[in-house]
Parts: sequence; structure tokens; C-alpha cells
Amino acid sequence: MNTPCEFKTAERKNQAVVETSNDMTLRVNNLKLMKSFYQHVVGFELLGEFPSAALLMVRDGTGEPIQLLGLLQRSNGSQAVHRPAERLALSFPVEDPESERERLQGFGLTVDALADERTGKPSSLRFRDPEGNDIELLCFDRTLAG
Repeated sequence: MNTPCEFKTAERKNQAVVETSNDMTLRVNNLKLMKSFYQHVVGFELLGEFPSAALLMVRDGTGEPIQLLGLLQRSNGSQAVHRPAERLALSFPVEDPESERERLQGFGLTVDALADERTGKPSSLRFRDPEGNDIELLCFDRTLAG
């Protein structure tokens, strides 16, 4: 099963402490394909790799804590049923979400742009990776960061 990494940070929300994770781990059937997809199509930076794992970082520049994506190769003898992640949401520095959408569509992806209710402009891009995981890139315009 695809699960968030165990390293979590606490955030205060209306007097309640909510734990969130900036790091995620996906168990994958084809490590080589998935590493290539996240590195060359989505644009994550490869930090390191091993025979059965890869560690990638979301492009820096969001002003948010660094987000890591770990990919772990499923063992061939694993009896677990693969269920794609319902949604992985990652902050992603994108100055022009529409251009990024077109770029991703150029790789043959079906990309849905979700609009910000206040501005009407795209604020996130959703698509499926090669193994069917639902990915949402929360677009962050670094030109608006103060």
C-alpha cells in the first residue's frame, strides 16, 4: 500500500495540532519507469538511487519545507494487491500553470487544471502516473512569494 512517510511535522490549525507529512513513499512495480517519469516528465530532482529504491525531491523554490518522494520497488514475490494512491498532493513551483499543463499533456498525460475560487486561475494540476496513482501538483507561483 502507498503510504506517507513516517516523518511528520505538526501544524496548528484553530487550536488543534494537525500532523502533516511533506515526504511520501510509493511502492512501485517498475522502479526504472517510475523514477524516469518523476525525474524527466514531472521534473523532480534525483537525490539518490539504489537497486530497489530511488529518492527524489520536488523542485526547490516554493518557500515550503523540502518535499521528498521515495520510490520502493515491490518484491516479485509480494502477495499484496497494488492499489494506486488516492491522491498525492505536492507543492510545486509553477509560474504559469497553463504552460505546465500543456507541457505535461505533451507527454501524453490527461491533465485536469483545478481553478482557485478567488482568482479563477489554475491552482493545481491533476494527472495519473504510469502506475495509476492520482497526482496533484499544487501550483505555487514563486513570483508572488513575499
